[in-house]
Parts: sequence; C-alpha cells; structure tokens
Amino acid sequence: MKNFHIVIIVLAIIVIVLVFTFVNFREASNGEIIEQSTLAKVSELDVPEEEIVPGGPPRDGIPPIDAPEFIMSENINFLDDESLGILVKVNDDLRFYPYNILNWHEIVNDEIGGKPLSITYCPLCATGIVFEREIAGKVYDFGTSGMLYQSNLVMYDRQTDSLWSQVLGGAIKGPLKGTYLQIYPSSIIEFGEAKKLYPDMKVLSAETGYSRNYQINPYSGYETSDDIWFGVEYDDRRLEPKEIIYTISVDGVFKAYYVLNGHELEITINEDKEIVVFDKTANKRVHGFVAFWFSWITHHENAEVWLG
Repeated sequence: MKNFHIVIIVLAIIVIVLVFTFVNFREASNGEIIEQSTLAKVSELDVPEEEIVPGGPPRDGIPPIDAPEFIMSENINFLDDESLGILVKVNDDLRFYPYNILNWHEIVNDEIGGKPLSITYCPLCATGIVFEREIAGKVYDFGTSGMLYQSNLVMYDRQTDSLWSQVLGGAIKGPLKGTYLQIYPSSIIEFGEAKKLYPDMKVLSAETGYSRNYQINPYSGYETSDDIWFGVEYDDRRLEPKEIIYTISVDGVFKAYYVLNGHELEITINEDKEIVVFDKTANKRVHGFVAFWFSWITHHENAEVWLG
C-alpha cells in the first residue's frame, strides 16, 4: 500500500506530515463522540455549472447499493488480505465496505445502529468519505448522477434531485445548493488487518443484486498511471498528482508546530498502526478523508504547503 501524507488544512495553510500504512480512527480516549465536521464552506459550493460534466454512464448507470447485505469476515472468499476498504463503527456495530465492491457502485446507502449513512468512494480521486444522510431531521438517499466535477463523483439525492460534490461534501446545484453534509468518522484499512483487529466485523456481501465480477478492478492501473481523466484544471506539482494524502480540517490559523489557533494537536501512530489525530485543547478527535493529491488541491488551489 502507498505511503500517506497527513494534511492539516488551516484556512489557506496546510501542514503535511509523512506517515505510513493505513488510516484508522476510533473514539477519543475518554469515550467522547468525535465532533462531526464538514468539508467545505458554503462559498466553495458555488461552482460554475459548465464545469459539472458528463462522466459517461447515465444516472445510476453506476448503481448505488440501497439494500446492502453483510456476512461475517471469516466467510469472505472474494477478498485478499491486501484488499482495501472503508471501515465504519457505530456503537458496537463494525462494518467493512471493500473497494472491490465500491469500485463498481461508489455509493452504499446504509443504516448502522439506527444512524443513516452513505458510504461513498470515487475511484478517480481515491476519495473514501462517509456522510450522514440525515439533514435537519430528514433522511436523504443518494445515487450517482452520471456527472463529474473536476473528475470527482457528483451524487444526487432522490428527494430533491440536488447535485452534490463528494469531495466538497455539499450540494452544488438544485434546491439544496449550499447545504453541506456531515462527515462520519471512518477508516481506510486492509482487509487482513481489519480481520485481525476486529474479528467480529461484518463485511459487505458480493450478493448485491447486480452481475459484477468483484475480483476485477475496472480502474486497474489508473492509480499508478500519470493519466488524470475528464479535464481537471490542475498544475500544482508540489506532490505527485496521485500521491495519497489524508486531510483533516481545523478552523483557525497556524501558530506553531502542531498548534493551530491555540489548539494543540497530537499526531501519533499507535501499536496497531493507527494514525491518531487528537485536539488536546478541545479534548476531541479530528478526522477527515483520503484523496489523491490532485483531487484535493484542485479544490483548494490557493493553499500554502508546509512539509515536515
């Protein structure tokens, strides 16, 4: 698996720390629920409509999974130990969503422990993000619109037909334009490691109701190639275009090393190889999402980068 960079977004300033292995998050040590955050300011959701372009397949031509089924990890026969996926934990319910399946479907509308969630993945940008589906007391169902914005997945909701940028985490067109989603904490982890750490976890079944070969990656070779599809306006070469980064958003300004607007951040890798980012001042965890560098910087083009 590729190395990761941690990217701390502080308004226009980023701190990048080189780290290794997979990304994994749990509750704060005191058991406090992690504060949920959003990806974008409303102004960032005001995108030119002409830049929302067709990606090839029609609406739901990449079909979301609306009635996911799960099996226990010991019964899985279509994943290798190195297979990546998104791990989500709600209370004592742990679920693993393999990239093998997400590559073909991109969205899973699920409910875990009574919490409606959308597990989303854009293979073109390597962005794996879990969103809460409930907004102002109403639950929304998401599908693939068939459109892309800067090579990134554009979702739509079936209730209002609004379009949503996955990487920005908000609605960019339609009745809900300017509304943004709450991120729910998740992990990017290899299946083999997840089995060792969480033997009781459930795994999204390959019995999806669709005829797909989940042992084949339809994007094979893309992550290691120099190609960036669908005309992304990208010329920032501070990192390689497909360097994998992990981004975390912190409101404030850069004060000192690991201190943001008076908030001291602790970044560690524990014995389980987990990357743990903790705001010691506010006594809470900080979380974000994985992406290719080109995808993230395309949406934050004026960012100043500090490498360490």
